[in-house]
Amino acid sequence: MLIFISHSKMDEELTTVLIRFIVTALKIDRDQIRCTSVPGYKLPMGAHTSTTLRYDIDSTAAFIGILTKNSLTSSYVLFELGARWGAGKRILPLLGPNMKYSDIDPPLKENHLARLNDRDDLLQLLDELEQVTGCQTNNKNIVDNAVNELSTWISHYREIETPPIFSPNASEKTYLWHGIEWTLTSEFWRNYRYHLVNEISAGFLKACITGPFCSGCKRDVTNVISKLSANQCPHCETKFNLRPFQKDRVSAGDAILPLRQHVFREAQAAAKRNEI
Repeated sequence: MLIFISHSKMDEELTTVLIRFIVTALKIDRDQIRCTSVPGYKLPMGAHTSTTLRYDIDSTAAFIGILTKNSLTSSYVLFELGARWGAGKRILPLLGPNMKYSDIDPPLKENHLARLNDRDDLLQLLDELEQVTGCQTNNKNIVDNAVNELSTWISHYREIETPPIFSPNASEKTYLWHGIEWTLTSEFWRNYRYHLVNEISAGFLKACITGPFCSGCKRDVTNVISKLSANQCPHCETKFNLRPFQKDRVSAGDAILPLRQHVFREAQAAAKRNEI
C-alpha cells in the first residue's frame, strides 16, 4: 500500500474529490490507495478490519490525514493518527476547507500543516507523494488541470458546506428516554447533523449528552443503572423501563456508554425530524 488516507466517513465527498485529484495528477495504480469509505478503495471483502488497518497504517509509504471538524471528533480517525504517530512515522496532515491552524491541538499542531484550499500546498503534496511513493507526476498540463479542478470544487464546498453553527433549537434540552432524563447539551445541537455515533469518542459523546437523571426527583441515577440492576429510582421510586434494553442490547459490563450511544441515535433522529 503506497497511500493511506485517514478521514471521517462524514467527509466522504471531500475525500473522493481528493483521491480523484491524486490519481489524475500522479501515475499510481488505484489498488495502491486505501480509503475505507470511498468505493474502489475500501478494505478487501472478508478482510479482518482492525488487523488490516493496523498493517496498512504502519506499512504505507504515505499517510495522509484529512483534518476537519468531523475527523477530529471521530474515534476511528484519532486511532489511525495515533497509531501512525506512535510508530514514529510521518503524517501528511491536510487542513479541511473550513479549518484554521488554531483548530488543531498538539502533537499534530507540531507538524507543518498543508491546506486543501491552497494551490501551492497541493503542488507540494504532489511533490512529496512523488518522493515517498516513487510514483511520478503526470505532465504539467494534467497536473495544472487537476489542481484547478480541486480548487474550484473546494471553493464551492466552502459555500455549500458552511451551515449555521447552531440549529434553531440550539440550547440545552431535556430528552426523556425509558423514564430516564438526559440533557442534550449545546454541543449536541452543534453537531447532531454531521456525526454518526460510531464515529465519535466516548468523551465527546458525554459532552453532547449528560445524565442520566431520574425524571421524578431529578437526581443523578448513574450508579443505579450502570449495571442495569434496577428499574426504579431508589430515591422516589419513579419507574424506569430498561428491561427491554437489558435483554436485547446489553448483556454484561458497564451499560452507561451503550445507553448513551442509543440515546444519541434516537435523539439525533428525532432532532432531524424536528420532533424535539
